[in-house]
Amino acid sequence: MSADPTPDKAEMAALLCDAAEPHVMGLLRSIRLSGEPEEGIVAVAAEHGLTTLTR
Repeated sequence: MSADPTPDKAEMAALLCDAAEPHVMGLLRSIRLSGEPEEGIVAVAAEHGLTTLTR
């Protein structure tokens, strides 16, 4: 979780990486933003199976 108004793609990728998987044990994940995501954030999410965008 971050209070920064601008999402960090590298930080999100690190949280979604395979190395994090043992710590979340297959739990569902989501990304919540306060605003519209930039294309880079959408791409990082999609690379990790997060493909639904809800507004």
